[in-house]
Amino acid sequence: MIEKVVETKSFIFKAFSLLSHEEKSEIVRCWKNPFCARFNAVNEPTSSVEEIASLPEPTFSIIARNLEGWNDTNYFRAVFDKKTEEIIGVCRFGMCYEKQEKGIWEFGLFNVMMKQWGNGYGVKMLQEVCKLVKPEGIQYLYAGADNDNFGSYNAMIKSGFKYAGLDSDGDFSFRRDLTKPMPTNEEIDGEWQRHKRRYIRKFGKKRFDRLNKINNLIKEMLERIKAGENGDKLIEEYYYICNEIEEFPEKCEGE
Repeated sequence: MIEKVVETKSFIFKAFSLLSHEEKSEIVRCWKNPFCARFNAVNEPTSSVEEIASLPEPTFSIIARNLEGWNDTNYFRAVFDKKTEEIIGVCRFGMCYEKQEKGIWEFGLFNVMMKQWGNGYGVKMLQEVCKLVKPEGIQYLYAGADNDNFGSYNAMIKSGFKYAGLDSDGDFSFRRDLTKPMPTNEEIDGEWQRHKRRYIRKFGKKRFDRLNKINNLIKEMLERIKAGENGDKLIEEYYYICNEIEEFPEKCEGE
């Protein structure tokens, strides 16, 4: 059984119930950021964080497929960098809701704080969770994301995940076979190129080009923030620019 606090080589994974008020507030601020909220569908960050913190510990037992069971077998954790002790994001992993089989878990809703984007945390997080769950008897780890969330899919593929079809929501699903070694760099590049072609077949070249344009604008925004410009102003500015290209969800102001 994986405990409420787990340490790996680079991270500390901590249950929401153990977080301080300041740490919860950091997650709330992240989930209010429109670029982070774009794919996590959290409309009320404050109450959502508190609700997650109040959930009981999971049993990881095979139980009926229902909402109560989903909460029971998946467990949110805040992720801290072991060296800096900074909170760098959140994730959730546990029994795969759709599969409900022993030896199969899923990893999802991994959300890296925007100030940490570009530092490779998403890949490291996935790789270390794979090492963490393998001794628990887990053979397959599934992961998925919103179809437009190319950052998450890129992290999955770099962590050795391969395409496994569509999930029940119609989103791309990927799977890491923990009984096999990591793919080679050539195999990883091939999987990434196949995924881009897969996306274009499903959604068309125009949507793919719009998505690339948004992703390039986000990179530009991050470079300006790292160069010392006001982050809050740039987030506001780029939100409206990107929203004109592809409608974003409503800005997440929260409670």
